[in-house]
Amino acid sequence: MSKRFKPPAAGELASVDLADCAYASELSEVVGVVSLTGQGGWRPCDQYEVHCFEFAAWRGADDVLVEKPLTILRPVKKVGKAFDDFKAATVHRVQLLLSVDQTRAVFVKELDSAEDEELEGIGRRLKEPVVIQTAQFGLLTLDRRINVFEGQVNWNGQMVSLTIQPDENLDISNQMKTAETLFSDSQVWGEKVRKFAVREKLDLANEWQDEEISEEEFLRRMTLESISIRPEGRFEFWHDDGDLFWGHSIQICGSLKEGLTFSDIPG
Repeated sequence: MSKRFKPPAAGELASVDLADCAYASELSEVVGVVSLTGQGGWRPCDQYEVHCFEFAAWRGADDVLVEKPLTILRPVKKVGKAFDDFKAATVHRVQLLLSVDQTRAVFVKELDSAEDEELEGIGRRLKEPVVIQTAQFGLLTLDRRINVFEGQVNWNGQMVSLTIQPDENLDISNQMKTAETLFSDSQVWGEKVRKFAVREKLDLANEWQDEEISEEEFLRRMTLESISIRPEGRFEFWHDDGDLFWGHSIQICGSLKEGLTFSDIPG
């Protein structure tokens, strides 16, 4: 918890953003609609915490509509009490310090008169479900909080979650080609993933356990839960660890071009 709320001075606003990002020298007035992506926060110092949210679309002084996300960093006394201030799909007029590339901003204050019919329409559309019917994978539904399409699919006789990350225009055509290629050879890829997991993580599992784990026991306890398809032919296999790593996931990553390249136990 912050010891004493002391927001940054006008000349120190850019320091709120720890990313390598250049900021303008003057403040801007912006009206925008809050996206459905998750909000977050952190405590960078004793004087304030940072509430992070996003405008899905916005316009500045030139009145030109920008339909690209704007990440907003807002100094607050306590993040946990800040999320309800900017609810998803609501429209707000705010004063900000914009980054030079206009992708990020540091919040200064909220202003009156936030009415904007076009942005309010975008807010209504954000709440509408986006569903794609696919020949091989059935219905895929967009989860706007994390901006991925999701569905349930059969992988070698087991039902798992399939998530596909779209581009900024919600296009998944290239990712679908990756998924179709991967699933057309699912038996081979499934075996590759299992062998790669054993090679990469069996020794580590034995370091975490009180007794030695065999390859067979490792594979029995590792259970596939989801497959994520990303741009440029990349994919990730996510497994429940069966308590091999005390509840951490087992993540296996790769691409159609390079094969399996990386493993981790996040969580």
